[in-house]
Amino acid sequence: MDRHYKKGDLVLTHVDTKPEMYITLEVSRHDGDGSHETPILVNHSQTVVFDKGIYGPNLARHCGFALARYGVYRGNQVRKILAAVDSELKLGTPWLTPGRWTQGM
Repeated sequence: MDRHYKKGDLVLTHVDTKPEMYITLEVSRHDGDGSHETPILVNHSQTVVFDKGIYGPNLARHCGFALARYGVYRGNQVRKILAAVDSELKLGTPWLTPGRWTQGM
């Protein structure tokens, strides 16, 4: 991810699987310093764990754009991502379900 993030930025954690999935939404505790050596610290009390995972292609479909690995999003794109996450979480269906892979295709 871009290591120039700011305190309070949202971190959407992506697992590089095929198909890809998302597992958490977190809030950074500090500004990034640009270094990959510095760990990303988050406010664990604000972490949302997607215990069923979120299927990446469906998240992109809800957003209307592909989410880039290490992408940085602002404004309207963030609102679309949050709305897409909300829609996916409300389904309550595990990402590792073949039926989820074909929905919306």
